[in-house]
Amino acid sequence: MRRRAGNRLGWWRIAAAAGGAMLLAVACSSSSSSGAGSGASPAAPPSPVGTTHVTQVVCDDIAALRTSLNNLTHITVDKNVASELAADVKNVQSQLARLASDAKGQWSAQISTLKSSMTSLQTAVTDLGNGSGKVAGVVAALGGVTAAAKDLLSAATTGCPPAS
Repeated sequence: MRRRAGNRLGWWRIAAAAGGAMLLAVACSSSSSSGAGSGASPAAPPSPVGTTHVTQVVCDDIAALRTSLNNLTHITVDKNVASELAADVKNVQSQLARLASDAKGQWSAQISTLKSSMTSLQTAVTDLGNGSGKVAGVVAALGGVTAAAKDLLSAATTGCPPAS
């Protein structure tokens, strides 16, 4: 019986992580801006529009980052969810590094905030995978990623509008 209760706890963790990922999906796919009373920490101010020319390479990086963030939020809920999340986190981090390099300082505050949020998520997912973390930690970290991604993608929309 104890084994069965442990399995239920494992499924609870998986379900809660999936729920947090769904929150990220909703936030990243939304085109509306967050309200001042959303309870999230204040966002970095957007980079001034028109100060740097946005190249097609940068717009391609933004599109790839959007795809990677979307993949991060569409997970299969099973016993390997922590591994899937870890791989998706690394993919987003890779896309973000490429964007930071190609953007040459544009949106640097938003990119830095998202990088920091991704590092927190990576730690939470690693801890969940090795059994030392809690689902609440992953969900909280996903909330930080959601806010940071929304700020970056909102700032980037001026020069690189999302595909319809």
